[in-house]
Amino acid sequence: MKCYLRKFEVFLIGNQFQKLEDKYKEEVDRLNRKLKWYGENQKLLDQDAKKLKSRDEEISKLKSRIQDLQSEVSVRVTVNKYCRGIYVLVIYI
Repeated sequence: MKCYLRKFEVFLIGNQFQKLEDKYKEEVDRLNRKLKWYGENQKLLDQDAKKLKSRDEEISKLKSRIQDLQSEVSVRVTVNKYCRGIYVLVIYI
């Protein structure tokens, strides 16, 4: 009787071990999928960060160009006003 009881205990322990091993494998698979997702997500975030940096640089260049053009227009307007003033002055003399 003890022999059968011992074999049954070994069977139960083996069965419990198999269940624990299956749980372990499932957990490893779940964590690997999660790790893969994090890696893919980080890659997308890095790509987006590069795009944003590039766009920020382009916006900065365009703002600088706008300031240059505004300064140029301001100078032209000032020169035109000055020239008109001289012209008007010459006519009245």
